[in-house]
Amino acid sequence: DEYLNYSEDNMTPSDKAFVELGKAATSIQKYVGANASTSKQMKVFNICLETVNVARQPPVPQDAPESLIYAVAGELENGLKDQAKYDKAKTKQFEACLKFAEQFVNEVWLKVMKGKMLSHSSLRVFGSIYRMAFLQTYIQHFKDKNEKN
Repeated sequence: DEYLNYSEDNMTPSDKAFVELGKAATSIQKYVGANASTSKQMKVFNICLETVNVARQPPVPQDAPESLIYAVAGELENGLKDQAKYDKAKTKQFEACLKFAEQFVNEVWLKVMKGKMLSHSSLRVFGSIYRMAFLQTYIQHFKDKNEKN
């Protein structure tokens, strides 16, 4: 834990963007354990990347941050149906997806990725950062919850 906290304090903004994104994904996706498939663990990340990749394609590329945020939020809301954190509170899930999409578009897509799809190897590494931050956040949440009880 000490090492994780130390390293986060010393991260570059681009490093931190993927860690923070993984942590934030716990606000929209139900708990996915370490034993779950990687595709389930990476579901939110992959939906985001697929959406911006499709949105920027001709004949009508969508490059404006607002339209990308809405596209990502909508795809997250639809794509997470069975794994939505707030599947019974649709308004809360809608708002959480919108907030997450803003973070993805502004901090990851525009700042780190500069609005361009990265190489497969870069995406694999960044996806690993995201995935481990996502899992670690849930693990820490359950540790904290158990310590309180």
